[in-house]
Amino acid sequence: MANLATSYCRMPDSQPATPSRAVFLSYAREDAIAASSVAEALRGVGIEVWLDQSELDGGDQWDAKIRGQIGSCALFVPLISAHTQARQEGYFRLEWKLAAQRTHMMSQRTAFLVPVVIDSVGEAEADVPVEFRAVQWTRLPGGVTPAAFPARVKRLLLGPVGPIEGTRSPVVLSDAPDVIRRPRRSFLLPVILAVGLLALGLWVALRPGRSDSATTTPGANLSPEKSVAVLAFSDLSPQKDGEYFSDGISEELLNVLAKVPGLRVAARTSAFFFKGKNVPIPEIAQKLNVAYVVEGSVQRAGDHVRITAQLIKAADGYHVWSDHFDRELKNVFSLQDEIAGIIAHNLRLKLSPAPHGSRVVDPEAHRLVLEARYFWNKRTSADYIRAEEAVVKAISLDPKFAQAHAGLADVCIMRAAYRLLDGATEATADTARANTAARRAVELDPTLADPYAALGYLSMVEGRYAESELFFEKAFALNPNYAVAHGWFANLRGAQGRLDEALIEYQKSMELDPLWVVNLGTYASMLGFAGRHQESLAMTDRAAAVRPQIFLPSLSTRGLAYLALGRNSEAIEVARLILKHSDLSTRWHADSAAIWILSRAGVQAGLKESADEVFRRLPEGSYQRGFVFAALGRFDEALPFLAQTPSRVKHRLYWDAMWDPWRSDPRFLELMRKLDCAREYEVARETVGRMLRERTTRK
Repeated sequence: MANLATSYCRMPDSQPATPSRAVFLSYAREDAIAASSVAEALRGVGIEVWLDQSELDGGDQWDAKIRGQIGSCALFVPLISAHTQARQEGYFRLEWKLAAQRTHMMSQRTAFLVPVVIDSVGEAEADVPVEFRAVQWTRLPGGVTPAAFPARVKRLLLGPVGPIEGTRSPVVLSDAPDVIRRPRRSFLLPVILAVGLLALGLWVALRPGRSDSATTTPGANLSPEKSVAVLAFSDLSPQKDGEYFSDGISEELLNVLAKVPGLRVAARTSAFFFKGKNVPIPEIAQKLNVAYVVEGSVQRAGDHVRITAQLIKAADGYHVWSDHFDRELKNVFSLQDEIAGIIAHNLRLKLSPAPHGSRVVDPEAHRLVLEARYFWNKRTSADYIRAEEAVVKAISLDPKFAQAHAGLADVCIMRAAYRLLDGATEATADTARANTAARRAVELDPTLADPYAALGYLSMVEGRYAESELFFEKAFALNPNYAVAHGWFANLRGAQGRLDEALIEYQKSMELDPLWVVNLGTYASMLGFAGRHQESLAMTDRAAAVRPQIFLPSLSTRGLAYLALGRNSEAIEVARLILKHSDLSTRWHADSAAIWILSRAGVQAGLKESADEVFRRLPEGSYQRGFVFAALGRFDEALPFLAQTPSRVKHRLYWDAMWDPWRSDPRFLELMRKLDCAREYEVARETVGRMLRERTTRK
């Protein structure tokens, strides 16, 4: 495999003389990034991982070392992909054959081979040793590794658990027994459903004997069958002016399903990514890592609504269930609960009783909340205003409508967050309104997860970290599939200086919402802070694939990764592109990063003029002015502005390489005390130091 700077681990220098409990990860050099992602996830739960990055070095000593490792590792994990398919020769093929040969000397009760597919390669076409086909495969698209996989590998490392048999197809994740085995032949059982018939084909997918126990960790110990995406429902209103309403109905159905214990539900941003695009259902399911898809339509006429919904098994396009419902709009909540209950029943899961299910809602207030959510999801200043207007009207019509108060809290929080990230000097009016609205929502309906997450975020930005954790715990207990909350919780871990835990939370959020571009960009930034620059670069590639239009925060992270990897010409090109697009909004740290890149790369021509242009755009007294002064190397001038840095941004002072020249400066340490984050800064430096030492030790 290719040598990628410091991103990947080298093999141990000596060959162990006794059997190890380590996992050997074998991959083609083109899949190095995915391999690193899987390795990091395994190491995150304390598993020792061996993966080689020295394929080009060669030599007898190197060859003997790898043979010794394969002969003594506890588990062998081959990564199967289009790249391995394309390469007829490669050292990884020898590794695979050595591992396959070793199984002939093993007891059938010993788990050893754990094949992992990281893209769309099918088992039937895969060019692998026949022994690989005798065990069940796991699918981890792009190397993104849910918590279930490391947990499963850890169980396998405990020892012999049963005979290893073959399987017919890869799974995305499995809650099957510890052994990776062939599924038993399905029984075709007659089942009486509350509404409609459960198709016999579903029993093939959901075979008897599997555990349906609840879980509170997204993606953990869930069989692939227990996963669904709710696509944006089509608007069938005669005037075609009800897009926000049909989107809102879809999102509310998604939120009801997200509370079903044991069910993983793809988040709205990712599920709605395919709206208006002619993408086949199997491809959508593969990209979202789900086994089932719900699609439908909404037709609103006066105070009545007709909703058509269908549950589709992605693997074969089989329509497990479909129906249409005609209701008065005032009963829309009970209708959503009814549809969600039917879907859950078809997935052999149980929908918890919904306290608001029988509540009659004011149709116009409900319409306004859906309109507000539609504009809130657009994430622009103008759309925040429209969202606020709609939700305030909803509250005036129905003051006891909890979802309206929760919606107002979310609008105010997101607007405040974006303003502060863009350099605003304060956003107290929005955060105060959000706090009041969220607490009122909790009073009216304590089963809503959204306002608890909002209170968790607000407590974080005000520095009440212990209180913030409690609110987030409550939110996750009510809705473990709330991707936004996991992203906010990652922000909390970052504010506390716990970079390693922040990365884990971002991974959880991405499992649920793999196409949320802001999350992808933020995760890329945090990977850069951890010194994982190649992975950071790959994550910005994913973000760009989702959103081809320029998104400056992700673009600046890309430039910083180039700089850290010594690819200065590419870094300079990115920096100049950022400064050129001065008309684009949502800039966050992009301008100071661009100026710092140019300064570090020795580009002085036009630098002062670019900085002056940035200063003209920033508010007087903005902390962002401090970042720009520091990027120019003018720390004395930066200090007064840096003292205004909001809590949401402090983590950049902890880890951003721009601050490395001044970390030992007493004035910098005094700044941390002024910002009331001296302890968090100490934890942050200890954490990143430990993470970097661990990575160095593994090489």
